[in-house]
Amino acid sequence: MSEHAPERTAAREEVTARIARYRPRVVIAHSLGSVVAFEALHAHPRSRSRSCS
Repeated sequence: MSEHAPERTAAREEVTARIARYRPRVVIAHSLGSVVAFEALHAHPRSRSRSCS
């Protein structure tokens, strides 16, 4: 699946929207969900309040 596949973009935007709406302190994901969450946070830096090192 390409980086710009409609399904991938839709998943990333859905995660971004939910993070913006609920403003969680922690995002927990597993397997492919962790990839989607990482991409969403990376694509929209304002969605993250602070990052862990």
